[in-house]
Amino acid sequence: MKKLLFIIVSIATVGLVLIGMKPKINPFVSAFDKDGYVTFSGNGMNFLFDTGANITLLYADTVPESFHPFMQADAKDIAGNDFSVKKYFSFYTCLGNIEGNLWTVVLLPRRFQWQHIHGVIGTDMIDRCNWLLDFEEGTISNVHPFVSGTPDMVLRYKKERGLYYVEEMELNGVKCSHILIDTGYDRSDFLLSKQDIEQMSDACFLKKDTCYGFADTGNEISIYEVAQGEVNKMQFKNVTLATLASQSTMGLSFFKRFSQVVLDTRQQEIKCYCLKE
Repeated sequence: MKKLLFIIVSIATVGLVLIGMKPKINPFVSAFDKDGYVTFSGNGMNFLFDTGANITLLYADTVPESFHPFMQADAKDIAGNDFSVKKYFSFYTCLGNIEGNLWTVVLLPRRFQWQHIHGVIGTDMIDRCNWLLDFEEGTISNVHPFVSGTPDMVLRYKKERGLYYVEEMELNGVKCSHILIDTGYDRSDFLLSKQDIEQMSDACFLKKDTCYGFADTGNEISIYEVAQGEVNKMQFKNVTLATLASQSTMGLSFFKRFSQVVLDTRQQEIKCYCLKE
């Protein structure tokens, strides 16, 4: 009886230790399509680099057998739609460049989403190291995530429920607050409230487009353009704005205006170098 009790306690103790072991991302340099999203590949798997997700996401047909269902969870997509997802856990797994104990949320089968993407790397993993996004070369790296010289723009952010928010920003004289940094959104430079866009007298309608969440068929959005944009006193040409839900967002298109962007997760700063305009 004592021996049996010892085995049970030992297993429980080992389990608690393993749960406490945080996953890591191994050093790598990976190429991505400069005209598309920021992605990286490893061991035959391709992941979207998405600061707009606070947990790593996999699709129902790309979940390794080492992952086991743990609990139901509530999720919200970029359009503000609520839906229920399954949360999975794996003791020490290897997922592309990632090693360790890993939580993940499982979405629809991949055929309903991007065919070439196996999953989405969220801020739970992005926070593990610093990153260099080189839009000139089309590469993402965590090996030497530094750029010499003085950045053209520095954005300081705060974390809330795992996501990155710039507390205040001024766009063409309009003060915006609580702006989400979302590298998984690329339809416009910014998502703003309709009221904020209406305050910009020089914002002109540009086109209709569709913005997709994780589990829907898309939401139609109206995109506006400001020919001479000013972001925190810095000048930009042809800044695009759209409105969707109530969350203000800075998307990937804005960061692509620079040659290199360093995401410093230790200092909670985004350093933008070499404006291409």
